[in-house]
Amino acid sequence: MNPIIFRQGIGRARVSEASLERLRKFLLPLELAEAELKAKPAAAVMAILRDGPRGLEVLLGERTKREGDPWSGQIGLPGGRHRDEDPTMLATALRETKEEVGIDLEGRAEILGHMPPRAPGNKPEVLVVPYVALA
Repeated sequence: MNPIIFRQGIGRARVSEASLERLRKFLLPLELAEAELKAKPAAAVMAILRDGPRGLEVLLGERTKREGDPWSGQIGLPGGRHRDEDPTMLATALRETKEEVGIDLEGRAEILGHMPPRAPGNKPEVLVVPYVALA
């Protein structure tokens, strides 16, 4: 995955604590991520936000183009399939982020929560948990 930083400012130069609190309230608590994932294969992605000079920035990447890969060439968040050695879905998201874009978020970012798991249109048999971190 080739990292791309989206630099479109969406607010003031600094993200207020009130804005972060609204975001935290919108997201689900981390412990709820595991409950829905027993019946289907699972994957996790990480939306990495940072307070940039013109507002929030998000890290996106362009996936490598490969024959037979349903996500080939797409722009998206770092992430991938859950492995048996991953104790949690959050561990999956952290591992995949480090593998794909070389960013180790463990202990360096605030994990704000996650959005409800969703099945992507091109792989309905997989549930994806999107996490959100502030780095």
